[in-house]
Amino acid sequence: MYAPAHTDSPCLTWFDRDLALCGRVITKSSEVRGQLDEKLVRLDRALMNVPNLCIHLDRENHEKFAPSKEKHTVPIIATVEKHSLMQPAKSSDESSNKSHPLLLQLLSKELGVSVESIVTFDLSLYDYQKPSLGGAYDEFLFSARQDNLISCFVGTEALIQSLNTLESEDQIRMMFLFDNEEVGSLSFQGADSRYPESVIRRVTERLMTTEEQRNKQELFEMNLANSFHVSLDASHYVHPNYSEKHEELLKPKMGKGPVLKINNNQKYASTSRGCAIIQTLADGSEGDVIPVQNVAVRNDSPCGTTVGPIIAAGLGIETVDMGIGLLSMHSIRETGCLEDIGHGLNLIRRFFASSLPKVK
Repeated sequence: MYAPAHTDSPCLTWFDRDLALCGRVITKSSEVRGQLDEKLVRLDRALMNVPNLCIHLDRENHEKFAPSKEKHTVPIIATVEKHSLMQPAKSSDESSNKSHPLLLQLLSKELGVSVESIVTFDLSLYDYQKPSLGGAYDEFLFSARQDNLISCFVGTEALIQSLNTLESEDQIRMMFLFDNEEVGSLSFQGADSRYPESVIRRVTERLMTTEEQRNKQELFEMNLANSFHVSLDASHYVHPNYSEKHEELLKPKMGKGPVLKINNNQKYASTSRGCAIIQTLADGSEGDVIPVQNVAVRNDSPCGTTVGPIIAAGLGIETVDMGIGLLSMHSIRETGCLEDIGHGLNLIRRFFASSLPKVK
């Protein structure tokens, strides 16, 4: 039983927002010569901003809003005048590193290391505004990166909560959290790598008896064939102002449960068989029903994809694509529904803790 999700989020509408900075920095070790240290850093304050061009100077652009990703998304961090006043005439901090010396100084101060020790870094801006509950009944979640950290939370928390039934389990329960899904998954830590197969193979072989080790390749293939995989990635609620963007009879609504995602072009890996298994699991055996919805993108509309088809094709595991709904997906401020997060958590916990329905 596998329930992968991805950790990366694009957050495309960055303009005119307070932006903080976080990531990892690689530094030269101060204790061991030749050793590199990896440090996490978080400058949690309104550090930068990507100012939009006011409508008075470009009315046409504001009608279609098509900024250049290269020229128009550069954040500001300080004025040249203020930076000149605050810096000595020639600072030793201005090393051969091609990054701006002010950024290096901020990182070195936060980490307590010298500028010269900073080798490289992998940093990302993020929305400084904290998540909040909203709506008249506090049922909405307003936050960045719900696509796809909500799925990461739901899958991981469900796995933890299912541990009390683990002693009676004869199946492997596993949660993958991949990176780089938003840019294609073809990376060392992405779903389209050898990493998932390697992990599943090592776990399977570790659980084999000495006798089974003699046929380990065949048993590994059998394990994949007998597996079931729920790919967790955010879905789209029907937008109240753009309801025509959804199929008439397939419009996922807030508070009505997680969404099974279907696409005839296999952008999603769900099949009728897989959806029937999840729907039966959601219906429960004693009337404890967890609501589930379906969505299929219109034939005249483009469709995104997930790690689901990658895992299904790469490993030959039966797969269903499912997600918690959102409004404004990929915006720096997305809108979710608390009730559906709870429904999704309950369903994935049941998935981990139950025997799946059989299809003959």
